[in-house]
Amino acid sequence: MDNNMNDGSQMASNQQMDPNQQMYGEQQIDPNQQMYNGQMYGGQMYGGQQTDPNQQMYNGQMYGGQQMYNGQQTDPNQQMYNGQPGAPAGEKKSINLGEHKTVILGVVVAVVALVLIVSLFRGLLGHGKQSPKAVAKAVAKAVENEKPKQIYKLYDKKYLDYMMDEYDYDKDDVLDEIEDEIDSFVEDAEDWYDVGKIKRIKVDIEDVDKEKGKSLDEAKESMKDEMDIRVSQVATVEMEWEVIGKDDDYTADAEVYVYKRMGKWYLVAWYAY
Repeated sequence: MDNNMNDGSQMASNQQMDPNQQMYGEQQIDPNQQMYNGQMYGGQMYGGQQTDPNQQMYNGQMYGGQQMYNGQQTDPNQQMYNGQPGAPAGEKKSINLGEHKTVILGVVVAVVALVLIVSLFRGLLGHGKQSPKAVAKAVAKAVENEKPKQIYKLYDKKYLDYMMDEYDYDKDDVLDEIEDEIDSFVEDAEDWYDVGKIKRIKVDIEDVDKEKGKSLDEAKESMKDEMDIRVSQVATVEMEWEVIGKDDDYTADAEVYVYKRMGKWYLVAWYAY
């Protein structure tokens, strides 16, 4: 032969190669590497790149020890919920109320403050009623029950202040006056009309006469000058009381005088005969 061959070696395509290596495309390859679709890999190959044998493949993405979601690595300790990493189905996340403590306390304080303001406002205005008829019916009920305090609560606080100052009364004195008025009516019914113990008073309202024009102006002026009370309306409620007693019954005429201030109606005086 013209050309000498070295012991333990072979020639291919004019290139010397290691006897332990194989040939592919005129290139020497490591025997530890394998072939796949024309690509060399020792361990694994993906896209012409060598991969870590500890990594696995998912939809064309490499991951080793971690899971893949939309091409991103996720914590292996996480579970998937509705296709996304997160809490497993059925597991409830705890809510830290401490984070919202300031907001909750703020709402509570605001509500309490509103209640106090409303209570104070109502206290200044007295109890009052929504209409002249409501005041008139409440008077009849108080007489029927013989409860002076029920009538006392129908008066405006400003009117009570005037009465106490004008006649040097206190609350007990006013209650005594109201009690005397109720007792007078009850005694007349029992003694003069022989009805016995009053069981019920049925109210029949005949008319609500609200002052108008000059008459209203004079009434408003009088109350402002004499009592320092600014009213928007004054009215008289005319009615009949059917007094039903244990032994008999009779009909009494009654009148209730009221005024309106800041949206509420209040008692001024009442008469029944």
